[in-house]
Amino acid sequence: MLVEYYFGYICVIFSSFDGMLNPFRSTVGQLWDGSAPIYYAIQSMAAAYLSHHFPRMSAVGIQMQREAFRCLYHSTRTGMDSRGNIDKTLLTVLLVGQTTAWHNPRDLGLAHLKTAKRLYKQRLVYQGLNVDNKMRRHNEFFEQCILYWDLLAGFVEDEENVLMLEDETPRSISAAPVAENHQIFPHPWTGIAPNIQILFAQVGRLIRSYRKSTFNPLPNIALNDPFFDFSSLPVEQNVFTNIEWVTKAQLLEEELLAVNLPSETQLVDAGDKNTPVRQYILLAEAYRCAALLEIYRVFPTIYLERQPDSKEILSLPALHSADGFLISLALHVISLLEKIPPSSGTRCLQPIVMIVAASELRFSPVSMQAFPIDAAFDFNFRYEQGSASSGTVGLNSITQFELDIATARRFVATRLQDFKLSLAAKPMAKALILIEETWARADLGQEVFWSKSLETRSPLNRN
Repeated sequence: MLVEYYFGYICVIFSSFDGMLNPFRSTVGQLWDGSAPIYYAIQSMAAAYLSHHFPRMSAVGIQMQREAFRCLYHSTRTGMDSRGNIDKTLLTVLLVGQTTAWHNPRDLGLAHLKTAKRLYKQRLVYQGLNVDNKMRRHNEFFEQCILYWDLLAGFVEDEENVLMLEDETPRSISAAPVAENHQIFPHPWTGIAPNIQILFAQVGRLIRSYRKSTFNPLPNIALNDPFFDFSSLPVEQNVFTNIEWVTKAQLLEEELLAVNLPSETQLVDAGDKNTPVRQYILLAEAYRCAALLEIYRVFPTIYLERQPDSKEILSLPALHSADGFLISLALHVISLLEKIPPSSGTRCLQPIVMIVAASELRFSPVSMQAFPIDAAFDFNFRYEQGSASSGTVGLNSITQFELDIATARRFVATRLQDFKLSLAAKPMAKALILIEETWARADLGQEVFWSKSLETRSPLNRN
């Protein structure tokens, strides 16, 4: 029954597209009855999902997970992770490791991520230099699976504990897999823009490292002061180290701004009617904007330094606050996700972006001015049109901008409730709790950064 349920539903939500081109359906379908680890892994996934509706399945899922781990351990002890079996082993690690949060939402399976990287490096050694097209496609599949897992891990784990993928393999991903006609085929987890995923992961690790650093961070500055520059920094012992952090973040910002997303005509339709290629472009843009949002929140000087030349990216009034800009950018990310229906296969990739954007949906104690968005980012969304442009309003008034924030919050809460039913429930429930706690603290005027709570809650797994 559990095996049937895996192929009937679980493999659908474990990939951004379904059909015979979905490797979690086709490849697993070819291997499961001849591989004990995969056999137990897919039953573990099915039972973990069903436990939301049938609580007794929780113990079954954990038992199946243990059996999968036992079989994996046995295969490595007996030398079965040889060249012929290493792909099966790596696939099993992806299945059980990426779904540990389905059993325990605090567990991102980071130990298994290390194992996956070791196995991937080992399979590259086995291949040597003679890599045919089939091997290359398999390499791209596994590499990008690990890349996405790395992205999630970057917000909750130190870099020295879980090394980045490029530390073990060349940082050579610039696009999704390319078909023979030079069109881009989407990856189940990274979609059509793995280069953005790489930058997103690097932003997450940079921010975590920066916030954990022992030196004093950059002094607090008024985010609505457009005249701030580095010359106003006090001369402190670690000021140059601080500037190094800003410089690293600025380089990532520039790379994100320079990314050119493919057009629909450059993409191959995977054959899933629930996931047309346009949705991958929307999601990739949401990831890019979410990464920029993180940079500008943690390193506001980057936005303030760019502000005099902001027409390069956004058309903003000269005196507009950075706080208002952050909210605007968060609203834009939400508007992109609104264009993707909840039935989309990409729903499994949306939670992390939703968490990042939702955490910036803060009500401001002061009225906000309108800030039109320039076409350089192709921002064509509705939020800027009614953004309290009529000046100061009374305390008993609700501005259009506040209505937009409330509407976006309601969308996030509703979408995550939908995801609790269509994806694994435990991670989605934790994600919703995290966001609501962030909103509650922000509404009290407290400065809160969402990833701090992630260190204990870890609701990041995308299913």
